[in-house]
Amino acid sequence: MKTLMTVFFKEVRDNLRDRRSVMNGLLMAPVFGPLLFVVLMQFVLQEELKEAEKPINIAVIGAELAPNLLQPFREEGAEITTLSRDIDPREYLEENDKQIVLVIPEDIDEKLRAGEVGVLPLYYDSSQKEADRNESRASRLIQGYSHKIGVLRLHVRGLDPQITRAFAVDDIDVASAMSRAAMIFGMLPYFLLFGTIMGAFYLAIDTTAGERERGSLETLLSLPISRTALVTGKVLAAVVFSVAALLLTVVVFAVAFRFVNLGAIGISTELSVQQVVQIFVAILPFAVFASGMLTLVAAFAKSYKEAQTYLGIVILVPLIPVLIASVLRAELSFTGSLVPAYAQHLIAMELIRGDAVPLLYYFTSSLTTILAGVVMVGAATLIYKSERILG
Repeated sequence: MKTLMTVFFKEVRDNLRDRRSVMNGLLMAPVFGPLLFVVLMQFVLQEELKEAEKPINIAVIGAELAPNLLQPFREEGAEITTLSRDIDPREYLEENDKQIVLVIPEDIDEKLRAGEVGVLPLYYDSSQKEADRNESRASRLIQGYSHKIGVLRLHVRGLDPQITRAFAVDDIDVASAMSRAAMIFGMLPYFLLFGTIMGAFYLAIDTTAGERERGSLETLLSLPISRTALVTGKVLAAVVFSVAALLLTVVVFAVAFRFVNLGAIGISTELSVQQVVQIFVAILPFAVFASGMLTLVAAFAKSYKEAQTYLGIVILVPLIPVLIASVLRAELSFTGSLVPAYAQHLIAMELIRGDAVPLLYYFTSSLTTILAGVVMVGAATLIYKSERILG
């Protein structure tokens, strides 16, 4: 144990002296990553709110034929451009692709008087975000006006408009403000896991491939030190920096969330102290897994640069299931709690929603993740016991 702790403190001390590694491991991913994410979210939110407040930009052919149809547009402050009948909507949109063009047929009045359905062509370019938004809002206004006409037709015939409705759905959304926030911040656990990996990234390289490249590894192995204690000490040092990176990432996110103005759309982004602690505890075992994985892979590299190449690819492997879970909106289950990284992601999502997580899932996710990390530490120890570590 004394030998193990000696190696542990040596590696921690050496890494702290390397300011570049500390800056990269504890600031780049854990701090700048969350800050960049939050800034982008705030920017996107502001842009979406501005877009929602913009008036509809619509061009109308045959506006004089149905003035009442355009009244809802005027009430919403729409920018209406009147076009002559000889203008081709498609050609017009080639130069004004952000607009939409509503064509009112010449026989629209006859259709309405006869109680028939009047078809209103609405031209737009779906590849343009603003045009797509204008089309959605315009369709909603036209459907609203169409419903009013339908109600009046039934009244004229002495019928109750409700006769056309067999059922009425009363939508009751029971999602909490934090649940809706989880839908938007589904990538948060990804950043937490990535920050945890990056905390141990540079130390894992320096204590293996770095020492081999500097030639200090041979001297270290010639000392009367157990290879198991040697590797375990190195991994524990990596775990310390991995946990520090995780803690920084969680705290930065918790603080930065408060500056995202999602309250304007009824979403809460304030994480309570209890939630922050629970998320930290849930992902904490992943630090052991990440440190063991990085140390094992780096042990195969003969140089610092080669180790960076290997680990740059390997760190994506445990995060692939997280990306899949984010896309598919997977839910926490016993089977899922057995998969490292994937389990931590799902538990963190449950905690962000404010839902209770069964202790069984905490236990299984922590146990399997730590065991997987220990297995990789054992594999790294076997490499250090063989002569190939000096090759």
